[in-house]
Amino acid sequence: MEPRIHSPFMRFHVMYPFVTMLSAVGALAGALLGALLGNLDAGIAAGFVLGMVAGLIVGIRMLNHLTLGLASPPPPGGWRRWDDDDEWT
Repeated sequence: MEPRIHSPFMRFHVMYPFVTMLSAVGALAGALLGALLGNLDAGIAAGFVLGMVAGLIVGIRMLNHLTLGLASPPPPGGWRRWDDDDEWT
């Protein structure tokens, strides 16, 4: 069964971690920059917004790669399956 990445529910869950993590990292970086420049509030806000935009870009690119992987046919030789269980028996 193929995953349904085309549904809005799955799109949200693919992009949400990127947006939240990069927003937090952007807010921290903005706080450091704002503290150095003397305007902490503006630095946090700018870093948060830039991090959110970066998270959306990364999330959309990841979503495109996941949907591309679902739509692409297998390679000519087929998918490789490595079986390392033989060494443990």
